[in-house]
Amino acid sequence: MSMLIKKAISAVVLSAALPTAVVFAADIPLYGGGATLPAVPYVGSTFAPDARLSTELRNLAGPSKAGAGIGSALVPFPGDPLAFLSPMIFDSYMANTVAPYATDRVRLSYCQTGSGTGKSLLTVGSPGVGNGSADLNCGDFNPPGTLGALGGFSSVNDRPNYIGTDAPLSSTDYITNFNAGLNAQKGGLVQVPTLVAAVTLPVRIDGYSSPVNISVADVCRIFKGTITNWNAVTSLSPTGPNLAIRVVSRSDNSGTTYAFSNFLANRCNAAFGGVLPDAPAGTAAVFTNQTYNPTTKLRVDIAASGNSGVVTAVRGQNGAIGYADAGDVFATSTKYALVAGQDPQTNFTGAGLSYLINTLVNTTVTTSNGIPTTTAVPAGQVTSYPGAVVVASPTANVSGGYPIFAVTYLATYARGNNQADQGANANAASALRGLLNFIHGLGTAPAVPAPSLPVGFSYIDLSSPVVSGGTLATAVPNAISQIQN
Repeated sequence: MSMLIKKAISAVVLSAALPTAVVFAADIPLYGGGATLPAVPYVGSTFAPDARLSTELRNLAGPSKAGAGIGSALVPFPGDPLAFLSPMIFDSYMANTVAPYATDRVRLSYCQTGSGTGKSLLTVGSPGVGNGSADLNCGDFNPPGTLGALGGFSSVNDRPNYIGTDAPLSSTDYITNFNAGLNAQKGGLVQVPTLVAAVTLPVRIDGYSSPVNISVADVCRIFKGTITNWNAVTSLSPTGPNLAIRVVSRSDNSGTTYAFSNFLANRCNAAFGGVLPDAPAGTAAVFTNQTYNPTTKLRVDIAASGNSGVVTAVRGQNGAIGYADAGDVFATSTKYALVAGQDPQTNFTGAGLSYLINTLVNTTVTTSNGIPTTTAVPAGQVTSYPGAVVVASPTANVSGGYPIFAVTYLATYARGNNQADQGANANAASALRGLLNFIHGLGTAPAVPAPSLPVGFSYIDLSSPVVSGGTLATAVPNAISQIQN
């Protein structure tokens, strides 16, 4: 069966046909969410197309405290007759984690809110007092605005057990927000890279049957808005039609936008002497990282929430182009652009990146190149939780193949993971360590390999260098070990 099961599978019909399941003494529920980019390799695409929340059919989350229902992902557990339907990372981990916990089992849910909301729920102030709470409704992608400015994960707890983010922890997230109150309770933050993903360019040009192969320079011009018609994209062969370009960009606080705009800042500014090739001489950086300095914006003709929202918007608009994760593009058989002849389906490796430890991405960017600067994790927290924060260097580029990429992370607390605001489960920290060890092929529980990934995603190369010395083979296990009760 395909890695990406068609969303048309009816969860209702399947669940009604389930035979008697294995009985477990207790559950170790882990409620999380955030970045939409890694959703397909994390939880698959077998849930309702508009659902943000993908959770086990038997998950304890149920309706949130806000009264919302849950999604309908098919997630197996040991002995589950539906296990063959869900070969994704979270599913495989849950299906193989009985031994470490005797008769208990891990159950995971994941709400696709976008990276910004995930980080807010992890780091900001008192939950429920204007800052959001993990027990609020996860919501759906449609109708627009369901999620609101700050939704939740449809958890039963105020704080998430973990979050996913493609926009790494910033100085504002950690120093301004977390250290303003939660640090006394949770000690510090842990951030571990999990996957590298291709950021693809979904496109719709009716009647254009040739591959849409565009140069990096034309990617820069299109997303800046200096090219507004497909017949002006000089790298297209044959020439594009007389059709207005409609750029679809994210409306939510997005880690995919962090990654894509960082690519533009790295490749469109410095590569062309600080400016686009058709910009006036002496112009400052044309692109800045959108997550941390949105003053120099991407072009936006159509705004959409979530990667799947971008793909849906592109599919519905002739002349449209956007940016989204490979999983949502390939799962829907959406046409996409090649970049400088490189195909994200066949030419993406994610290799060649370098990493930093004890480092936060600063909430300022340099005016010369538009790339975020970095700052250190506060010294006291480095002493208490050394190496707990691992991040890809903002100036890093992949070494070859398809060039547009994102690194995605899981983040949580260094301490207090057994506290009441996260469900008061004594095994939650060890279960989360187990998930991260499983992803990276570390440890012995579960003693099975992580599954093959969908096209356009790769696991982190643990031989990648750490700028201060050594490799991720040491840095990643050390960061994981900082997750404690």
